[in-house]
Amino acid sequence: MQRNSAKLNRSSSREPKALFQRNKEELEDYWLSEHSQFKDVRWEFTPTTPGLKKTASTINWSIELFDGSKLTDPHHAARLHWSKTLLLTLLKMPAEGVPTMVGGVSAHQQSFKWLLSWMAINGYHVPSQLTAGVVSRYIDELPQFMLDCTDEEKITVSVARRALEALANLWRQRIPMAQMGIESISIDPFFRKSLASIADECAGQSVGWIKPIPDEVAVPMFNEALWFLSQPAEDILRLVAILAQHPNEGRAQRIKRMRRDLRRFEFGSGKDSSEPWHRPLAELPSDMYGESAAHRTTRMLAYDLLGACAIIVQGMSGMRISEICGLKGGIDPVSGLPSNVRLESSSRGLYEWFLVRSLLSKTKEGPPIEVDWVLGMRPEGSNEIPPAIRALQVLNRLFSLWRDHAVTDRLILQWRGHASLSHPSGTLKPILSDSLRKAMRDFIVDWVNLTALPNESRQKVSDGELIPWRESKGKIFSSHMLRKTWASFTLAANPSLLGAIQMQFHHLNMAVTEGGYIGNNPLQVEALDSVSRQRRNLLIYEMATGDSIAAGRMAQTLGDSIAEFKDDLGELPTSERWRIVDEWADNQELQFFFTEYATCCPVKTSEMRCHEISNTSLWFRRYPNFATRDSSVCAGCACAIIDKSHIAFWSERFTKSQIAIREAEAVGKMNGFRVILERAEQAKKILRKLGVNVSEL
Repeated sequence: MQRNSAKLNRSSSREPKALFQRNKEELEDYWLSEHSQFKDVRWEFTPTTPGLKKTASTINWSIELFDGSKLTDPHHAARLHWSKTLLLTLLKMPAEGVPTMVGGVSAHQQSFKWLLSWMAINGYHVPSQLTAGVVSRYIDELPQFMLDCTDEEKITVSVARRALEALANLWRQRIPMAQMGIESISIDPFFRKSLASIADECAGQSVGWIKPIPDEVAVPMFNEALWFLSQPAEDILRLVAILAQHPNEGRAQRIKRMRRDLRRFEFGSGKDSSEPWHRPLAELPSDMYGESAAHRTTRMLAYDLLGACAIIVQGMSGMRISEICGLKGGIDPVSGLPSNVRLESSSRGLYEWFLVRSLLSKTKEGPPIEVDWVLGMRPEGSNEIPPAIRALQVLNRLFSLWRDHAVTDRLILQWRGHASLSHPSGTLKPILSDSLRKAMRDFIVDWVNLTALPNESRQKVSDGELIPWRESKGKIFSSHMLRKTWASFTLAANPSLLGAIQMQFHHLNMAVTEGGYIGNNPLQVEALDSVSRQRRNLLIYEMATGDSIAAGRMAQTLGDSIAEFKDDLGELPTSERWRIVDEWADNQELQFFFTEYATCCPVKTSEMRCHEISNTSLWFRRYPNFATRDSSVCAGCACAIIDKSHIAFWSERFTKSQIAIREAEAVGKMNGFRVILERAEQAKKILRKLGVNVSEL
């Protein structure tokens, strides 16, 4: 402290140079406070506001960006320099005359993290590259980007505002930045709108816009992850065991033995041949960066195995990343199943359900509590192990080597660098969400080949949406996408499974299944609302663009309403079309309820047939009557929409009815078949409306 004070006193004893007059070396040595110089990784200031913590007056420039790198890494040198310079000008050369309060400098760390992470992912290094088009793209992509990088399912205005503040400061400080030799952005990033209004728009757009992983990416990703749990998993577990052997040996002797065993290791055969699935470790360079290549490769393979297991568990259950981190470790010695997994029989005794218990942290009030998640099922008496259970078994085996050295009972532990794989220190803690997300992302980059992806998905929501997947090799992956992928697949496979999705996501007002395995757990609504909203928007979008033909009385009504903005879509980009559809549907306050035979849009409440049957009061007709509705009731209802997603149901109904009718005709017993004839005719009319050639059925 005395040295720093003396430094400041010596500087003040003579006429100081202005900041913009200093060369690079002089700027690096500049003392911002009695604690910190410009070149320091940590800037500390003395708080001037009573009651503030010291951390509020500190900024750590070793910011971990959302791609897993740190701002202090060499390839971020340009980004680090201008970020430091921007905050320096806010403190010492404020364009508006009032310097930033030192008690709030910590807030700038998160603001820089958002903008710099996006710039790093998209290849931008300096502010001058942020042209009008690039800034518009950043603001457009920000809602999705924020959702991809957090555990949240919607973004608050305050978080959105924080992600935009660095842009606002670059514009505000453009003249001082130029004096410091750095060209800042040359246009108002908000185009004369206020930061608050842009933040409000971003927060509004984020609700319900977590996109599922496109099928073109999801299919190879799941295939590779499932394959990785077979022969590769067994080989990696044997490799890791080599690292953990003989912990009581001397360091030199242990390393010598370990390297010898790794060089002799033989990998099993690959997917489609008798050739090993991995290059022999003996063929790798003997030493790099002070660590043997065999050791480093084993460590990387262990992380890839962790990522593959996490992808399978989350992708086949819909769990949040935090709830996977909350799983407890251990294997039941009798059943061989993870100790936190139990089997329950269905009410009819035909199936067994695999349930896992974990902490649910997203409760509305109170501390986290334990809830159940369904990880799979099998016929009663079968020995089949669902993939998600297999993944938990592999994780238990992987981390069992360090279980005695951990200070937690959590399943997944936080490895502390490469050395902990071979000789842990006894202080291993539960894994952090960011570390688990990085392992999942690294597995995709390392093992999922996306080089042959087309530019666009078959069901695109924006133009060229597969290009970022291909060019980033999967680095744009977000764990939230797996939850949405699970829900979207389940709903697409059978819309009547909406209740199952509600239960799996632990939502409010769910109905208990036949097994009653959920009980009274607290529930969350965001994920389900998001899936329903996107499915609603997809139906309206396809009707507006002519990509889908719809039948049903509500389809005609909806088509007439869509006409008011249909012509406006024109040659607009796909993403802008989606934005218009979403805004229109929200303004109309449309709610859709999906089944395998029809979609209900309860707008004409006085004509809802399911409620007419039960004489429900008009005041209570906000939703379909689930007790009375069926395919025949919905088909003629004023609120029904039938589109291509329902073709399978009506095709099956038509063919089954025709078979029954022809069998009856063959034996001359057509009495009592009036209902079957009506069903066949009804199905035929619907299918023809949807463009199906009924004669081929």
